[in-house]
Amino acid sequence: MIVNNVIYVDGKQAATPDTLEETSELKHASRGMAWIGLYNPTPDEFRAVADEFGIHELAVDDAIQAHQRPKIEQYGDIAFIVLRTAHYVDPEEIIAHSTLLVRGAVRLASHARTKSMDMTPELASVIARLGEDLSKTDLGGWEIQCRAGAIDHAVDTEEEAFDCARKFLSYLPSSVHELPPVLPAGDPADRPVEKLMKAIPRNQRQVYKMRPIIETVVDEGSFFEMGQMFGRSIITGFARLQGRPVALLASDPYHYGGAWTAEACQKIVRFVDMAQTFHLPVVYLCDCPGFMIGLQAEQTATIRHGVRAMAALNQTDIPWCTIIVRNCFGVAGAAHQPAGRLSLRYAWLSARWGSLPLEGGIEAAYRADLDASPDPKAKLAEIEERLAKLRTPFRTAETFWVEDIIDPRETRRLLCDFAELAYRTLTPGLPKASMRP
Repeated sequence: MIVNNVIYVDGKQAATPDTLEETSELKHASRGMAWIGLYNPTPDEFRAVADEFGIHELAVDDAIQAHQRPKIEQYGDIAFIVLRTAHYVDPEEIIAHSTLLVRGAVRLASHARTKSMDMTPELASVIARLGEDLSKTDLGGWEIQCRAGAIDHAVDTEEEAFDCARKFLSYLPSSVHELPPVLPAGDPADRPVEKLMKAIPRNQRQVYKMRPIIETVVDEGSFFEMGQMFGRSIITGFARLQGRPVALLASDPYHYGGAWTAEACQKIVRFVDMAQTFHLPVVYLCDCPGFMIGLQAEQTATIRHGVRAMAALNQTDIPWCTIIVRNCFGVAGAAHQPAGRLSLRYAWLSARWGSLPLEGGIEAAYRADLDASPDPKAKLAEIEERLAKLRTPFRTAETFWVEDIIDPRETRRLLCDFAELAYRTLTPGLPKASMRP
């Protein structure tokens, strides 16, 4: 196990970063490299670690017999540091830091505590030549990383970080060869949820808060949100339904009305891939007016990211249940469930859907008719009345394009039933499609 640039072998760590940094020679040599330490290794152990991480052509020499002062053996972009220490490390400490060495490449995984790094003269010089006068925080502080999606969650203290790490892992199986752990059901499926009847305003132009709806329909206190500051028109997180873990997607109408932006699409891809990998059924509370449009949407290649999100969704084979809360329009709206296979879909009484919302869509689709009419306002009202009758959700329900139009107060019970059925069908093992990088 490599943690904070140090390998831990059988619960013992080779050295702390502070110990390593005491040597100026090491500071210089290890900049931009990975550090590896072994606890009192033999030549065979040294070779075994190299083989495990895909690092080859290592010359095993006197370095493995090093004592107090670290000796650096450099191979390409990787510096190998061998030390003898006998400091025991609690396994929980392994969660706290982040550098992972996999197949010879250094990858930074975002975990709770990040050690502050000084802005070196070399880095400051490079930044200045780019015409930017930035501090280390301005360049890559926690807020920047959270808004960029590089970090999913930020907390104030190390204790909170450990709590978050434990809670995150509590929803997941130990490996893909197991199913998510089910806890005893402590929250009844028929718990009264009367406030859902007033959760959606009758005025279609009025926004509402989605997170209180999420907290109401899942097990009390079980919702664990991730990536709140990135792709904000989509909410992602884990939750439980009568103790069964699920991956929960939800629209956030407070941001672009819930429209899918380029960032939201990237967020969806990563989240859906994670649910597929770890066998988590998906619940989607949908209020999506479509893909975001406008200059910024074009500049950020929203449609390209959107197609990728739709592909990720359609490649899943995990159970899926969608609740259409309000809007479901356009191509992004049509991607509210995987295509070509069974998934459950319920609609609230406030739900409405179609290719385009009537508001604004009629003027675009019927421009010629409106221009040719002697009374454009009357003609517009006539068209609106006719189309309103056609788009009623009951027509869709009558043709079984949705399983049912439900009383919002029935949502929790139906979702708990879905989770129970879903867990009967889950099969552990390698997913048919792996997580995208």
